[in-house]
Amino acid sequence: DDEGSIPGVSSTSSSSLKTSARGKKRGLSNKVQNWIVSLTQILQRTSRHVPFGRQLWSGFLRLPPSVRNVFLIGFVLWKGFVGIVVLRFVLFSSSGASYRQALRSHFGWSADMNGLNEVSGWNDMSSDVNDSGPLKILHIVTSLRDYDDGLKGTAKGYDRLQNNILPLLLSFVDSVHNEQPNWSVDVYLIFGSTLSLERTQLIQSKLSPYNVGLEIWDDAVPIGYERGVDTLTQITRCLARQHRYVIKDKLDQYDFFTVFEDDMRITAQHIRHFRTLS
Repeated sequence: DDEGSIPGVSSTSSSSLKTSARGKKRGLSNKVQNWIVSLTQILQRTSRHVPFGRQLWSGFLRLPPSVRNVFLIGFVLWKGFVGIVVLRFVLFSSSGASYRQALRSHFGWSADMNGLNEVSGWNDMSSDVNDSGPLKILHIVTSLRDYDDGLKGTAKGYDRLQNNILPLLLSFVDSVHNEQPNWSVDVYLIFGSTLSLERTQLIQSKLSPYNVGLEIWDDAVPIGYERGVDTLTQITRCLARQHRYVIKDKLDQYDFFTVFEDDMRITAQHIRHFRTLS
């Protein structure tokens, strides 16, 4: 054996251990360096949208690399510290009681907030809000057409009104009728297509057992000038904005508005949940 070597360890093994240690240090150093580069790129992109961001970024780049790295690491540590302080305030301080109540209501957490992993799903929170009084609701549904046109993966001629719109609409009205009989609902339908008299009567017949008010605004797609086009055309993407005019006209007539697309399901429980957290 060589003089000064460790008993039971050959010089080749000792050299391999040193090489492995150096390799691990280089690997860790590379990971830190890659992380710093990624953070630097994020800050660079952010600086473009901040007032005087470009000037600040230029000044930052003039700093020595070691100073920049220290700044970035300190920035992340500061963010982590602020996050911990805010979380502690929300979960444990007396001033954060309202926030804890909202979290408990939304996630179903236990009252003592010690078991944050005891998430039991969405509770029925009708007891959290005083729903004993009347509530007048206008339910607004927007649909581009009552029959699918075959575009965007749809089947041409598919009866969207009977197979999609009416079942979801009746589900909502029925839930309010059964769960909150003290609430009243009116329905406002916005269609991009022209609705025939027969289709209008079909909707009225389906809603008549619930004594629901009904208004229909068909052919509601706004017209305008597309970029590069000199003639007026229908701008179908703007149909989703038309409910704003309905709310403006009806604002003083209702207590609550629900606005959804024609393929979205909503029930009375959604409204109770929203009112609890509002």
